[in-house]
Amino acid sequence: MSEKKVTFGRIFWPSLWSALVVSIIGVLIWALVIGSLFSGFGEFGKSSLVVKDKTILHMELNGKIGEVGQSSFNPSTFTLDRKLSLAEILLGFEEAKKDDKIKGIFLEIGSLHCGLAMAKEIRDAIN
Repeated sequence: MSEKKVTFGRIFWPSLWSALVVSIIGVLIWALVIGSLFSGFGEFGKSSLVVKDKTILHMELNGKIGEVGQSSFNPSTFTLDRKLSLAEILLGFEEAKKDDKIKGIFLEIGSLHCGLAMAKEIRDAIN
């Protein structure tokens, strides 16, 4: 029985074709993964908020209220720590006052941390 010699062409061409096929499959998989990530981020802007007639605005005031609003990511709990500003709260009241569809405000106050002057500003804005 005669054995066939292992030549350069018998090793190179099958290896080249298999590397090309695996590379193309890898690129397609990465394109699907990255495309699905970008399409997931695009879903946030499609739906708009609709306010129905005779709506009651529900506001929850919890945590710290400062002069300047601030958001930071807490890596230990994977949550977003947000500090509201007085201007954001007062702007929310003004927008609710201008909107004819909003008939009232339901204010839920939890563990609120603010000064007496800020509490008076919020009270005056509600009145």
